[in-house]
Amino acid sequence: MRVFLFLLVLSSASTVLSADKKADTFIEAARKGQLEVVKRMLEEGIDVNVRPKFDITALWQAAGKGHGDVVKVLLEAGADPNINDNTWKVTPLLLSEKPKIVGLLLKKGAKGAGVKLRNAAMLGQSKMVQTILESTKIEEAWYVSAKAHAKLAKKKKIVELLEKAFGKAIPDPPTISEEILKTYAGNFINERLERVKVSVKEGQLRLGTAEGPSAPLIPRGNHIFERGIGAFEFQMKNGKVVGFLLRDIYVRRSYVRDNSTNVAENDSHTKHAPGNEEIDNAIAAKENWSSFRGPGARGIAVGQNLPEKWDVAKGQGVLWKTPITGLAHSAPVIWKDRVFLTTATSKKANYNIRIGLYGAGSAQPDDSIHEWKLLCFDAKTGKRLWTKVAKKGKPPVKRHLKSTQANPTPATDGKNIVAVFNSGGLYCYDFQGTLKWEKNLGVLDSGAFNSPDDQWGFASSPIIYRKVVIVQIDIQKGSYVAAYDLRDGRELWKTPREESPSWGTPTVYETDKFPLLITNATNYIRGYDARNGKEIWRLNLNASITVPTPFVAHQLIYVTSGYRPVQPIYAIRLDAVGDISLSQGTTSSKHVAWSRFRGGPYLPTPIVYGNYLFTCANNGVFTCYNAKTGKRIYRRRVGHGNASSFTASIVAADGKIFLTAEAGVIYEIQSGPQFKLLSEHHIGEYTLATPAIAGGRFFVRTNKHLIAFGSKPKLASSKRNTDEEEK
Repeated sequence: MRVFLFLLVLSSASTVLSADKKADTFIEAARKGQLEVVKRMLEEGIDVNVRPKFDITALWQAAGKGHGDVVKVLLEAGADPNINDNTWKVTPLLLSEKPKIVGLLLKKGAKGAGVKLRNAAMLGQSKMVQTILESTKIEEAWYVSAKAHAKLAKKKKIVELLEKAFGKAIPDPPTISEEILKTYAGNFINERLERVKVSVKEGQLRLGTAEGPSAPLIPRGNHIFERGIGAFEFQMKNGKVVGFLLRDIYVRRSYVRDNSTNVAENDSHTKHAPGNEEIDNAIAAKENWSSFRGPGARGIAVGQNLPEKWDVAKGQGVLWKTPITGLAHSAPVIWKDRVFLTTATSKKANYNIRIGLYGAGSAQPDDSIHEWKLLCFDAKTGKRLWTKVAKKGKPPVKRHLKSTQANPTPATDGKNIVAVFNSGGLYCYDFQGTLKWEKNLGVLDSGAFNSPDDQWGFASSPIIYRKVVIVQIDIQKGSYVAAYDLRDGRELWKTPREESPSWGTPTVYETDKFPLLITNATNYIRGYDARNGKEIWRLNLNASITVPTPFVAHQLIYVTSGYRPVQPIYAIRLDAVGDISLSQGTTSSKHVAWSRFRGGPYLPTPIVYGNYLFTCANNGVFTCYNAKTGKRIYRRRVGHGNASSFTASIVAADGKIFLTAEAGVIYEIQSGPQFKLLSEHHIGEYTLATPAIAGGRFFVRTNKHLIAFGSKPKLASSKRNTDEEEK
């Protein structure tokens, strides 16, 4: 009887796994427009509204990708057109840009026709407007709004279409006196320190940047205005406008009156404890920066005595500057007198990337022959000592517009150097450049969770713990975390993970009981026993794309992510065990010391320095928190002009924090509870790689050079050694 029950349970588990796999196949077929596969699976009885990941349905994918024939079949099979995904909260109707598909959805009861009509009217999309009007009944208020938008955009044809469908003259929006409108005017700011200006001109309320152009808003009532896909609801207190709420199909954001350049929860910084940075000296790097962000991924160095002024063009603070061929975002690692770096060269020399703040997720194809290389330099002079080609061939995956084919940072223990490349290989060399062993990790396919064709490039770096190499391989299919013997590459353990692609590096911290391996990822933040790969705890409610690396300070594990709308910061206790996910509405528990559900950075890994946690958003919003309680101390925007987009992670040394803007400016900020910008260091070339600090030198990897800054300025550009000369 027990054997029968065991077989029954095993059979049920297999059925569940099979069902999950079928659901993924069904969603993928809809995304790719594979009509026959979709039909066959529907005939086999699959649930047309199945949504295995992120609440994304087959209809959502088909509508977003423009596969009208698939959309029609799914709707006829009973697909619900009003199921939105759980990331952007967008329905298939709002996602689709094809009139034919929009018409099919509306006829099946899709909601949101008014917003779609208003936006199409403003953009002058006559075919879309006509389709919406013919497919569903539109309330008068939406006619009023759509016509007003069309008139503002001078889309006469759209106005005629709307009037004809309405059957009579469409009323104008409500008139609001200029006296009332002026009470809305002023400067406003949101949580991300994005500033806007509301003004009144010729009887119209207008919204724009503080010094740039503005656009008129269409009134819908005394306190609600509209434009395109957005609605602006002004909020009153004691008869005065105190802010407004922006809502569109993608975001919901609150703005308040901008009465200060500093948004803080406590106006008095003097009440807070001093920085106390010296408590981190024990973990801080001195001569060696052996992996991504140095010891413990903390990003801290001590005793460096760096110069006050750095400027490449002027030669200030520059010890040496060495040319680097290829394209890579991997960071340098240092062991005493050696610097190691990886790169990827292309036969087509396709080394262009697109920096700056933008949301495009497109991949950059380049199927030319690449060489993935490990480079070794003299830390004192910048002279290249040797170059080793780990792999040569066509890239197995594409890369993001802002990414490269060599993103992971190598790691060293003073005798060995290990590196992971987008080619799919894990390699171990000795300090003389001799290959000791290599492992084929397969195709490292990392990309968009909702669109696997958008391959973005692998980025998780390997780490070395004692005599073990650990890698976190979160990819489209078959994610896992694994450990290999540093001596010969023998697999010690491998733990499968039900995870989407992630880009953060794992961290090991020695607790009183065992070495704890910490990983950041979409479905769960997890803790493992690093000795055997056994999962110890897990915590959910994370962003759908995770990049920052976890680390430990103050006996707390700090993990963040920032892909909207979920942007958490967690401080997890080291004795956590089991499922430690927080209950809805709570921010702490037995195992979670504190958390915040807004403010987590998207790309740069934060830093805890002394008593404070510092984060930097992609747009340069720099925030200081009390590391033990999570209380926000201050928030400021760093960067200006082109130098206001940030990818590299935060590093610190000798009481100073360094933020690296993509455009090639390093901002030096005083650590502690009061914001003070000490200096701006100009590099002259773009850089997305995280700097390294060791041996009294600050190492910066740009798109063309490896540069060492130090306290004794001595500009000595090393002899240019091309890869061809070294072969």
